[in-house]
Amino acid sequence: MDKNYIALSDIQSSAPLRMTTGLKELDWIYGYSTYNNGNIEWGIPQGKLSLWSGASGVGKSRVAITLAKQIIGWKENKILYFQNEVDLSTFKSWVKDCSNNANFICSSATDLATQIKVIDEVSPQIIFVDSVNQLDEYRSGTKTDIKNIIEGYTDANGCKHEGYRSVTQRKGAHTIFISQLNQDGSVKGSTTLPHLVDIVFKIDGDCNPFFHVRVGAKHRYGR
Repeated sequence: MDKNYIALSDIQSSAPLRMTTGLKELDWIYGYSTYNNGNIEWGIPQGKLSLWSGASGVGKSRVAITLAKQIIGWKENKILYFQNEVDLSTFKSWVKDCSNNANFICSSATDLATQIKVIDEVSPQIIFVDSVNQLDEYRSGTKTDIKNIIEGYTDANGCKHEGYRSVTQRKGAHTIFISQLNQDGSVKGSTTLPHLVDIVFKIDGDCNPFFHVRVGAKHRYGR
């Protein structure tokens, strides 16, 4: 007879692999992993999901672009940036100078299935979804649709559709969802999303020219 339980001592676990952001302050807030060989690595945990939230116009995309440019400067990494707020020519003008444009991959896809397909084709180290509020499945605002974006789902015909958690883990990447906040400080369109991701940061740009990044509802892998 199969057991429905296991002793904690029998569970296999390991610290998540990390990728440095190239920004020491962001590495510090994302946290570190200590491995069995004694090595310590700081930065973004691979295979996990982040949510960056902030008021409209605060500069969330500017922070994301800064991180993207740092990431592709390390070991020829590739980033994939889903830009759903403006057209890609406008977005390019925001990025400005970027010496490694070939590894800065952009897409304007707004539906989950196409985004998953693009992720499979590009195999990036970091994925940005700017903004998650513009995903076709997100706009309905139902808890089920938003959960499907993260966890995937099985349709009425029995076909399985992959979500962001699975594809992010499978690729060993890290996904950063960017979202606007309502005036009351809640995530626009959903109270569900912050509970489904692994890390929630809130970004405040009032301290210009610097940004204030603080931990929101949770941080499973760091400070």
